[in-house]
Amino acid sequence: MPTTTWEIANREIQRPLGFEAFSTTTNIATNNVVISTELGNRWNQDDSFNGWFVMIRGTSNNNEVVRRVTDYAGSTGTLTIAGAALGNTESGATTCEVSRFHPDDVKRAYNRSRQDVFPALASHKDHRGIVTDRETLAYPVPTAMRRVDRVMLGQALLAAHSDNLFTDGGFEDWTNATTLANWTLTGGSSTVNQEETTGGPLNHMVLTDSNSARLYVPSSNTTLLETLTPSVATQMVQVSMAAYVYCRVASSITLSLDGDNNTSNYHGGTGWELLQYTNTLDINDTSFTAGFYVDGGTTPSTSYLDRAVVWAGPPSAPEGLWEPVENWNYIPPLDGASDGGQIFLSARPRNHEVLRLIGRGMLSSVSADSDTIEIDGELLAPVYDKVRSMLAWEQAGGDPGSDWATRAREFDLAYRQGINGSAVIKARPSLSVTRRAF
Repeated sequence: MPTTTWEIANREIQRPLGFEAFSTTTNIATNNVVISTELGNRWNQDDSFNGWFVMIRGTSNNNEVVRRVTDYAGSTGTLTIAGAALGNTESGATTCEVSRFHPDDVKRAYNRSRQDVFPALASHKDHRGIVTDRETLAYPVPTAMRRVDRVMLGQALLAAHSDNLFTDGGFEDWTNATTLANWTLTGGSSTVNQEETTGGPLNHMVLTDSNSARLYVPSSNTTLLETLTPSVATQMVQVSMAAYVYCRVASSITLSLDGDNNTSNYHGGTGWELLQYTNTLDINDTSFTAGFYVDGGTTPSTSYLDRAVVWAGPPSAPEGLWEPVENWNYIPPLDGASDGGQIFLSARPRNHEVLRLIGRGMLSSVSADSDTIEIDGELLAPVYDKVRSMLAWEQAGGDPGSDWATRAREFDLAYRQGINGSAVIKARPSLSVTRRAF
């Protein structure tokens, strides 16, 4: 779903409350006035903006500086501002905003309202990283997911897939116990070792066949890559990779394609996880590298690698249908823990498959104008009304008979109608009821 920047959201929230955007006519100087004939042409009544706030969206000199307006001259469009003189000048016309509410108060109200509108309005989550074990019934929920709506089980991606471009994606071909025949290891004193399957007890660090790779990184940034020159088309082709990785250090290991490390999607450090990444090859690429990148600057780590798959062309993994899992329970974080809680299954799952969690998290908090929230379009209206209701009630100062209290009730009614209206229902298909155990 597209996102919305806080700069846009802040403007739209404030328009019904009192807001104008304008450009300066006289360049901002080291004084305490902001002048705009554009503002004066639209608002020629003196003192119209007294007590309001002006935000300057200048260059690095005055960007996002906020001052209170002490006087407004409508004939010239001059805003006189409180406090010390502006410390810097602007070399040209500058975009400014004048608003009844201080921008920080609007930001604070939104950061509170995003909790109140959850779960009706939320950031939707689709997590496919958990790998099942036949003896395990409890699995961690990502911290960003505050509610689990559905649980599904998918078929594993296997290195033996006919479209896999890796020559040894299962890490089965070893020259010796420390040398992979088709892979190149670079990075300080890092090592790669053969991890062999066992029975009684079972070696859970091997998912399929006889071996996996154990990658130890003590300090330096490290790559484990295979150079591929496939017979299929590669020039300007979308190439995707998936691999199963076990690691207990978060933000340590990720995937690498054609020299581009997927630093936005590191392993979460929860055990076995499915990592996926997509990149587009260069216009002259007839070969490319694919594999793993480890950030050695975090902390020493050991990762286990298996079932690596890379393919050219298809936009997504060659995965099978997802099967719904029934009779599961979600237990939220206990005793103030910082994790996301756990999913408990009522029956043992198939071994080494992917557990898919579909759920919701709270909309992101904001602190800067460039920050984004995870909804757009018609879903924004209820959020805006909730923030306006909170601001209006604060402005009422606890007086239920004031005009601001009346407006607060009107905005709250609009919010409730929006939450219960058709727009939210259409945007959010019906989901199975979340099951919780406390």
